[in-house]
Amino acid sequence: NRIQRIEDVTFSFEDGYIPEKEYDRTVQAPSRITWSGPAQGDQVELVSYTAAYEQGDVGERIPVSITAPVFSGRDAEKYEEYFSKKTLATTYGTITPRTIHVHVAAMDKDYDGTRSARVYVCGHTSFVGEERPDFAVTGTFEDEQAGEGKAVTYGQVSLSGPDSGNYRIGKVTPAKIEDGALKELSSLSAAIRKAPQKAPDKTLFSIKSGKLLGFTSDMEVLLPGNREYTDCDGLMDITVSQGSSYLFRYKESANYKAGAATKVSVGVEKTITITFDLNGTAVDGDYPVTATRTTGQFYGDILVDLTLADPDLEFAGWFTEREGGVQVTAGDLCDRTEDFTLYAHVREKKEDRRDGEISVSVSDVMY
Repeated sequence: NRIQRIEDVTFSFEDGYIPEKEYDRTVQAPSRITWSGPAQGDQVELVSYTAAYEQGDVGERIPVSITAPVFSGRDAEKYEEYFSKKTLATTYGTITPRTIHVHVAAMDKDYDGTRSARVYVCGHTSFVGEERPDFAVTGTFEDEQAGEGKAVTYGQVSLSGPDSGNYRIGKVTPAKIEDGALKELSSLSAAIRKAPQKAPDKTLFSIKSGKLLGFTSDMEVLLPGNREYTDCDGLMDITVSQGSSYLFRYKESANYKAGAATKVSVGVEKTITITFDLNGTAVDGDYPVTATRTTGQFYGDILVDLTLADPDLEFAGWFTEREGGVQVTAGDLCDRTEDFTLYAHVREKKEDRRDGEISVSVSDVMY
């Protein structure tokens, strides 16, 4: 039976549903519709229409509507005017996450005593538009020891950040960047480099009765005139020569490089007199005016703290110049060969009241 009126014209989705689509940040819905045809006597054909999701993010049972039909034929204008503000048909559809395939690579690291490896995404298929979720992936070395070409296993790659819910991780392939290009691998590996070591603390060393002491069995020493380091393991002491220098460093080991060197210089051994100048500062109590030290000894307890008569001042230490200069502390080795003077420096206390409490900060004031 032919349709008699335009009001009786109907539209429906072919097969009664629309297929799923992968996220593409648009609301355009993949669909095909059929219609009952025009009313009797009308000449019109359905040319196109708009099928749109209610929103474009990933989800299930998202409302889909058909609107804005375009017709052709003698009566097209009548049909377009009648249906222009009507929804022709509705249903529900699904937008699935866009699949992102990734390549992962492993980075070399310095030995740190752990098996943790830094694995990162070095390549991936494209996101939509300017969207850029963040990748995260964990990695583990086969063991924690230093070495080249150590096997690395990696965990699940995950996404986070804005729009990450619209994507899912697909295939994960090990790879590396070589000469600026991505090269696929069958497995991941990386190096655990030997870690650097700091130079030995200079305060470890001392010279007593012509013997250099304080080194440990995990060090090595470059003796005067030698080109190669000597292992300190088994050495009890080193007989020193005046005017010579000794370089100490921690030895290379399975997981560490040879360390940076500390230079211990032996000056001409001499007993010197140190004069203490209060630098115009009033003090409470009596303090020694001079003291003696032998070259190579620590200054130690001859450097006493001063109790100042002025409660607004604070003792800052002993310095080599009346103004400025280098501070000398108890832990420093005496390398002087001539008598010299140390000057007392003080600094002013300033009260800084906050929240009902008083804290004290200091700024240097030279006298």
